[in-house]
Amino acid sequence: MASGEIFQEKNLLVAHKKLPLGSWVEIQNPATGKMLTVPVLDRGPYIAKRDFDLSEGAAKHLGIKSQGVAQLVFRVVSVPQ
Repeated sequence: MASGEIFQEKNLLVAHKKLPLGSWVEIQNPATGKMLTVPVLDRGPYIAKRDFDLSEGAAKHLGIKSQGVAQLVFRVVSVPQ
């Protein structure tokens, strides 16, 4: 990954195009109310109009793994200094 860590699909993490690596974001699936706070450890997605790529573990936790794509709500919790 761009952060230098080895990607493990079951871990809870996300990729974002511009947020600094090491930032933490809270992501919520409004359809289910499920919420998750995860680190940004990689770059992407490289598909227009998508803000985040979620690891398999994060997608499963939010209840969207089978959907593949979902409308989520997010807020930045912290960015590295």
